[in-house]
Amino acid sequence: MQIVLIIAYPLLTHLAIILKNPKLQACAIFILATGLLYTSLKAGHKVAWLILISISLLALTSGWPQLTFYALYVAPVLIPLLFLAVFGHTLLPGHTPLVTAIGEQSRGPLTEAMKVYTRKVTIMWTLVFLSMIISSVLLLWLASPELWSLFTNL
Repeated sequence: MQIVLIIAYPLLTHLAIILKNPKLQACAIFILATGLLYTSLKAGHKVAWLILISISLLALTSGWPQLTFYALYVAPVLIPLLFLAVFGHTLLPGHTPLVTAIGEQSRGPLTEAMKVYTRKVTIMWTLVFLSMIISSVLLLWLASPELWSLFTNL
């Protein structure tokens, strides 16, 4: 079920932006919230259900339809920002680069050459996430919402 939400969110978001339909925009926000809270919802946590209901009601009953429209712009910046923080934090002195740690967990001790390589891969992914954030913000600022959505959601 979670994979369906992961696939449905960007597609529905793109459709909602192209059609400028507040109800589709609210549905996209509902799907994103459901995906983020999925594990807690499935476990029956009342707080997760309360958060989901609150987000849904806010999105559906907002007297300002632009609220849901602008809320759709947040995820393509926050999600890569989260990954940037995770990958980037592991590049700080005294930390093991994330790809190195994954390699060591799956293969055991790595050679020095492999450690250098996996550090470079971690740096590359950090730069990819940074470029995703920058391109999303620049497209939001310089392009139409439809073009922005095409590049960030599809």
